[in-house]
Amino acid sequence: RLEELFTKKYPESSRRAALALERGRMLENKGDSPASRSALAEVSKLPGADSLKDEASLRRANSLLRTGDYPAAIAAFAEFEKSFPKSPLLPQALASGIEARLRQKEITGAQSRAEFAKILARFPESSLAPSLAFQIGQTHYEEKNHGGALSSFREMAQRFAKDPLADDARYY
Repeated sequence: RLEELFTKKYPESSRRAALALERGRMLENKGDSPASRSALAEVSKLPGADSLKDEASLRRANSLLRTGDYPAAIAAFAEFEKSFPKSPLLPQALASGIEARLRQKEITGAQSRAEFAKILARFPESSLAPSLAFQIGQTHYEEKNHGGALSSFREMAQRFAKDPLADDARYY
C-alpha cells in the first residue's frame, strides 16, 4: 500500500526500483516465491534500477532454485552470467548454477567439484570462497568418498581457519 502511494506521488523516483527489490525480498522471506519473482522482475523496468539489476536477477534465479524449478534456475543463472559478467555477485551466481545443474543431474559430483574449484581459483578473495571449498568436501561426502571428503574438509579448515564453516569442516 505504501509503495502504491509512493508510486502515485513520485512516478519517476529513482527509489521505485529499490522498493520493488525490497518487496521481492520480503515476499521471498514470507515464502511467496511466485510473487517475489514477479516483484524482482519489475525492478529492471523501474527508474533507479541500474545498480540493483544484478541483485534482483540473482534473487529471482535463487528463488527458482529454492522452489525446485531447476531447468528455469539453470537458465536464469546462465543469463545472469551473460548479463552481469563484472558483478560482484557473479561467484554466487556461478556456484548456484552448478548446484542447480547438480540437482537436475546434468552434472556429476566430480564435475561439480571441478566447477567449484574453477570458481575458487577465479575468485580466491570472494567472500564465497570458504563455502565453495566446503561444497567440494560435501560432494565427496555425498558420494560416500569419505577419504576425499576428509582431505577436502581439512584443506578447507586450514585455508579458511577463521571462517565459521571451518568448524563444520573439522567435525563433519
